[in-house]
Amino acid sequence: QRQMCIRDRLSPQVGPGDYQIKYTVADACGNESACIQHVTVVDNVPPVAICDSNTQMSLTAVNGWADLCATVINDGSYDNFELDIIEIRAPNLPFPQNVFQPCVRFFCQNIGEHIVELRVWDVAGNYNICWATVTIEDKLPPSILCPPDVTVDCTIDFHDPANTGGEAIGITACPQNPTVVTYVDLGIFLYISSYST
Repeated sequence: QRQMCIRDRLSPQVGPGDYQIKYTVADACGNESACIQHVTVVDNVPPVAICDSNTQMSLTAVNGWADLCATVINDGSYDNFELDIIEIRAPNLPFPQNVFQPCVRFFCQNIGEHIVELRVWDVAGNYNICWATVTIEDKLPPSILCPPDVTVDCTIDFHDPANTGGEAIGITACPQNPTVVTYVDLGIFLYISSYST
């Protein structure tokens, strides 16, 4: 237990816990008597949860995922004494995304708008919740795999990809956003070799 020295009132800075208050009385001759009062301070006030109402997040990993952490959605939540835990979940998505945790991982199949729930706890075990809308975006550029260089006879129609090794292949981390491969004919490059004997 902790002791507090106070005169006539309990300090408003005191947090939850058990305390001892010592009262002392003295007369003009210097005689003193004291007594101890045991005080238990209880915090029944929940914290205030404040969410950043609209958040955009882009998939950044090569394989198409990104983590949204509670600290990103938290927009200044506070408590009358001290916050303890801040956690997040996406309640409309399947396990494990719908379980409170420090961060929620979103994937390609989650592109679009989702409701996320922020829960903040104080050290006394009180909690409060707020909600936010998060928009998951795919901003990962696709990659392209070109067919290998080839040498063809001049009588072959080289505008037909079937005669030049096939078409280029577009590769994306998110199959939900299919790639479209286009090509531009850059013309004929004529290479002339000259030598002397």
